[in-house]
Amino acid sequence: MGYRLHELEPISIQTWTQLCHPDDLAVSSQALDLHFRGERDLYQVEVRMRHKDGHWVWVLDRGRVTKRSADGKPLLMSGTHQDITDRKAAENVLAEREKLFHQMFESGEAIKLLIDPETGSVMEANLAAANFYGYPLEVLRGLGMSAINTTHPDELKRLMERAAAAQQCKFTFKHRLADGSERDVEVYSAPVDLMGRTLLLSNIHDISERIRSDTALAEAHARLEQQAGELAQSNEELEHFAYIASHDLRQPLRQVVSYLSLLERRARSKLTDDEITFLGFAVEGGRRMDRMIVSLLEYSRVGRKKNEAQSVSIGDAVADALDNLKLLIRDTKAVVDVAAELPKICGDQLELSRLFQNLLGNSIKYCRPGVPPVITVSVEQAGAGWIVDVSDNGVGIAAEERERAFEIFHRLSNTENQDGAGIGLAVCRKVVEHHGGRIWIEDTSCPGCRFRIFFPAPPSTKGAS
Repeated sequence: MGYRLHELEPISIQTWTQLCHPDDLAVSSQALDLHFRGERDLYQVEVRMRHKDGHWVWVLDRGRVTKRSADGKPLLMSGTHQDITDRKAAENVLAEREKLFHQMFESGEAIKLLIDPETGSVMEANLAAANFYGYPLEVLRGLGMSAINTTHPDELKRLMERAAAAQQCKFTFKHRLADGSERDVEVYSAPVDLMGRTLLLSNIHDISERIRSDTALAEAHARLEQQAGELAQSNEELEHFAYIASHDLRQPLRQVVSYLSLLERRARSKLTDDEITFLGFAVEGGRRMDRMIVSLLEYSRVGRKKNEAQSVSIGDAVADALDNLKLLIRDTKAVVDVAAELPKICGDQLELSRLFQNLLGNSIKYCRPGVPPVITVSVEQAGAGWIVDVSDNGVGIAAEERERAFEIFHRLSNTENQDGAGIGLAVCRKVVEHHGGRIWIEDTSCPGCRFRIFFPAPPSTKGAS
């Protein structure tokens, strides 16, 4: 306490009362009185005493009366003062921590259990746990986890041992409630040292709704996959049927056209002008039907080959298309400007060549009277892929017809006088979709048409062409 003995002399009860903390005097006086009356063999209290420099020091004060008068009054007392300030500070810290722990344990709506992994019993539970499980707190405290957890007791004990050793902290269980119903729960357990024992502080999260939602989502996904598979099979069967039907139709149709042409030649002198015209209509109708069947065959072939996709240069596909159209380009004096660098994608070379041959051929075919076709093929980066543009200065496509332009056998209003089966753009869309892309028509500031085609980049490509 910082004093020398002579500074405290003469030592008496008054010396004690002057140095003791006022709040501790009553406790000290009571203990001293009990000892003086002989009701306690030893006087012992923990009190605060003023240090010489003014601060308070916790001391363990022990003493005993060593001399009494003839009538039993205490005359002399001896004892010890032990500095316990550090111990009291540690006890205060521990008390604050325990208070904080209990506040955190009890507060909120989180379900919390304190479990003894040795016995498998619930040592403590909060109100949220009682509400969730449906047990009164006094029943829940002391309840064995095997009454709650549906896991086999041996396996449950093994898992609690793993949690106590901090080898695993997250678990998924089914917990049984007081009414017998079961809930899916996610449990987070961590070992804590309390009361000289290792216990498990467990936070329980009810995930029953999430499990039900996940199950329903998985079932819906499985149904969609099944339906998608059935649809893909149905489409494949329909395309195969279209291929077989159109292939088998061509032979009898050729015979019809051939015999009609032969009849026209042999009986021409015996026919009237109207009859010759009628025969001409019939022959031309047969030939037009044959072209439609050929176009249908072409449409049904798109995507039928199951070859493994390879790295294909769009520039090479455009070059092949231009080579196939070189006579038409020469005859129409068309000008085709192709970007110097076009990207590579995963796909089929023949299908991509057919795509650009159809688009470039249409741009040349449907030009404005007296105006040589001017066609531009350009490219731009677009997120995880590229957009290839095919623009021309032709007759264009009206806004209200742009979506229907890609329908099979649909003829545009401004192309009715041109040859064609109305299947070219349908083939284009099918080719693009087979390559995981999209094709559409956009407005242009000048007369003409602008086709935009999005191609996804190959998985290993990081935006480089």
